[in-house]
Amino acid sequence: MSCVKKWFTNRTKPPDQEQQQPQLPIWRCPGCNSTMNDEPGTYHCWCGKEINPSPVAGLAPHSCGQTCSKPRATCPHPCPLQCHAGPCPPCILMGPSQSCFCGKNVSTKRCGETDYTKGWSCHEICGDLLPCGEHECQKECHSGLCGSCETLVASRCYCGRESKELPCDTLGDKLESYAHDQTQIQDNTPEAGEECGLSTCFTGSFKCGHACGRAFDCGKHYCQKDCHPQDEEPAHCPFSPDVVTRCPCGKTPVTDIAAGRDSCTDPIPHCDKVCNKILDCGHQCQDNCHTGPCSQCEQEIELDCRCGRTKTTVICHERDLHSPLCERVCRVQLSCGRHEHGVRCCPAEKRAIERVAAKRRAKSSAPSNEEFEAEHICLRVCGRELKCGKHRCQQMCHRGPCPSCLEAVFDEISCNCGRTVLQPPQPCGTRPPECRFDCLRPRPCGHPQVSWFHALALYYLDPLLTHCLTGGP
Repeated sequence: MSCVKKWFTNRTKPPDQEQQQPQLPIWRCPGCNSTMNDEPGTYHCWCGKEINPSPVAGLAPHSCGQTCSKPRATCPHPCPLQCHAGPCPPCILMGPSQSCFCGKNVSTKRCGETDYTKGWSCHEICGDLLPCGEHECQKECHSGLCGSCETLVASRCYCGRESKELPCDTLGDKLESYAHDQTQIQDNTPEAGEECGLSTCFTGSFKCGHACGRAFDCGKHYCQKDCHPQDEEPAHCPFSPDVVTRCPCGKTPVTDIAAGRDSCTDPIPHCDKVCNKILDCGHQCQDNCHTGPCSQCEQEIELDCRCGRTKTTVICHERDLHSPLCERVCRVQLSCGRHEHGVRCCPAEKRAIERVAAKRRAKSSAPSNEEFEAEHICLRVCGRELKCGKHRCQQMCHRGPCPSCLEAVFDEISCNCGRTVLQPPQPCGTRPPECRFDCLRPRPCGHPQVSWFHALALYYLDPLLTHCLTGGP
């Protein structure tokens, strides 16, 4: 350190001792020739426990002789060696006991061979209970969650019509159902067991997607609902006289229209009032009291054209089939300032007019970026000739000058005499460089070439020579 400090003092000392102007302490290490900015001062030993360690016989240079005790990256044991230079060697102690991912086996290895971050697998079957609560994971011992249960389970639909094997995680709630048709139970699976005390009771776990089709208690009408759990007794017929007490529109009791209904097959009488049920469009049904769904809405409505300047009368249920357009042509300038929109019935024309008016009112204020409507952004290619004279602008149509040509030239560009050369690649349109050498080509007039400096001087001194240099006889 004494040699280093002496070297620092000599390198940073100004050449003139009387010079009082301070200098930055920039110096170079005599060993590695690296540029240093810090002044050499105190330093510590290899392990960092002792400052400015004094040399001790038998110890390595710059070592304090104490235990290193530096922590390793993933090892819980500190370094047991004496204060040393360089990185600490791998740990050779035995690491703690570590369970595998599934927890069935425990392993103890050397600390350097133990993976503290990822863990290890015993390669046995995992066996953890899956989210379904019934099956165990059959994967090899693994990290993370086991995932959903994909075990195939023999299942039956709620109405008992279909039976198939489905993955466990795709099944619905398990609900008790009654097999009203004895042909639906043809096996001895647990789903067809004696769980509810009846041989015709089974457990359903999914919907088959078909209509139920079971007969009501009348035996003449059938259930049209989607697949659902079945009761032992058939459901009451929804067309029975005790259920249907009013006309289809619900305004008049059945007894006020006819003498009465004795059976579910008797027609339901209609009143002479207007239905007035709310349709999907929001209007009321204008048909007389009727059975079944309401007909399409026939009311006339007015639809605005796309730009909102005219109105068109159409039938309500045909509103989605019409897109009224007026004959007004949009004359708004596009974002490029070179083209007009020219589209009939523009939906953004009104907003564009307001934008232009606001711009005129704020003309005296500071300029800001004008935000154009999406319909008024020009999507054409600019196509103007660039400064290079060989290519055209490929950007979208824009305001102001076009940018420089983006093409490159891979040929050498030289001056007229060929002594000054620009090496490729160069931007397209690069002009020949200026040459500072004397030209060697003979003049058409026969006079010898002169240096550019002498030619410039003679240009102002000798008019006759000037006339010759500019192409005179």
